[in-house]
Amino acid sequence: MAICDRIVVPIKPVPDPEHPVRVSADGDTLLLDHISLVPNPFDAIALEEAVQLRESGKVSEVVAVTLYGDAGEGILRTALALGADRAIHIHSDDPFSEDALTIAEVLATVVKKESSALVLAGKQGVDHDRGAVPIMMAVHLDWPHITLASRVSLHADGRVEVVRDTELGTETLALTLPALITAELRLNEPRYASLPAIMKAKRKPLERVDLADMLPERSIRPPRIQRVAVRERPARPVGERVASVSELADRLKAHGLGV
Repeated sequence: MAICDRIVVPIKPVPDPEHPVRVSADGDTLLLDHISLVPNPFDAIALEEAVQLRESGKVSEVVAVTLYGDAGEGILRTALALGADRAIHIHSDDPFSEDALTIAEVLATVVKKESSALVLAGKQGVDHDRGAVPIMMAVHLDWPHITLASRVSLHADGRVEVVRDTELGTETLALTLPALITAELRLNEPRYASLPAIMKAKRKPLERVDLADMLPERSIRPPRIQRVAVRERPARPVGERVASVSELADRLKAHGLGV
């Protein structure tokens, strides 16, 4: 008998790290038309953990959810191919205008609607590296949460034991469901989607919901976080070659780095 009926896994579409992101000439936005989107790697780790819990019989269903534009459907199909049972696409015409607080509020609403007792999320998005949305979700849900999980154990009494990495080593914490946990890199290694799984994913349920229907007051509430400008990363300075150790020491001293 399953310990948890349903796990919700938020999936964030991010630019493929293998392709450089360019900035528009006016410095107002990122140019993403030339690159493909992939599931955020940390979210993929969270999804893999959820699927493994379902395969062990401790969880009945895994639901993937994303808030994005039309491209979000493809990301969710990938999540379905990786083992999610069904998916929910919260459609936004301009996902980049949504601040983290709004995204967390909407995702928490989905969790409540799904009557889920456990959320597994990536510790952060590899695009913005903020790590804010999962923690804000926990606040909206009024749930306990643990971050940076490197091992998750779900027990029959509803207790979740989590090993997390810290600057001083590791620590083991425990909480009871409902709960939110964020995944760290060492939690697992996500599987690759097989061709049969990709074909099967096309037939799995994928629900689309418009953001405006979920958050009608959004149209009269100004954004709480605004993007002021986007800038290219400064080019790295050209390295210098020195002929000897003594010359290196002299150059370091000239830059105030002498020993």
